[in-house]
Amino acid sequence: LTLRVNQIETCNPTSLTAFVSVSSEQGSVNTNFGKNDVSVYLDGKKINNFEFSRVDTKKTPLSNMLLIDHSGSMTIEAMESAKNAGKQYVNKLQAHDQAGVIQFDHLVEPLVALTTDKSRVSSAISGIAPRGDTAVFDAIGAGIDAVPDCGRKAVTVLTDGEDTASKAFTQASVTEKTVQKNMPVFAVGIKSPSFDPTAIRDIAEKSGGLYLEADT
Repeated sequence: LTLRVNQIETCNPTSLTAFVSVSSEQGSVNTNFGKNDVSVYLDGKKINNFEFSRVDTKKTPLSNMLLIDHSGSMTIEAMESAKNAGKQYVNKLQAHDQAGVIQFDHLVEPLVALTTDKSRVSSAISGIAPRGDTAVFDAIGAGIDAVPDCGRKAVTVLTDGEDTASKAFTQASVTEKTVQKNMPVFAVGIKSPSFDPTAIRDIAEKSGGLYLEADT
């Protein structure tokens, strides 16, 4: 089994909350993992007074900004794959969860701010069309800024991978920003002729998120 610390919530001055996921080698989520299966240490000292439970999605809704690559390197098939994956994800969110969408090529353009109106987000995704170069690092930086500092949060980026146009961020600086902001980045690599997942995989893994691939 793999236990992944996705996010550490530091906004409460009297406690820390770590959001973790537990999965098998095949990626299946393990829901039977409990407090007796975990040992917690702080500065090398074992902590016995802690809680371990499944997230109450009503009390702790998710805020997730979707970043969708619509650069010219995205083929028609890759673009449709990214859009479909984005809409499927939005449709699976809980009622209290918030989603928003930013499209990016060489420019980073917010389309919908965080909202519980999932149909508005899906409609915006449907209207995205390919053009331009790829500023994936700048898009991730903008996505982080568009999500509140506190609460359960994430940035999800769907891209064919290689950055060719970022000006505000490098791979190193945007990775540092994810760590500073406790922001997990979940990256979905969309296979296309110029597909190169190296950078986004590294960012996702170092941020506490996850890298996945989608076939076109």
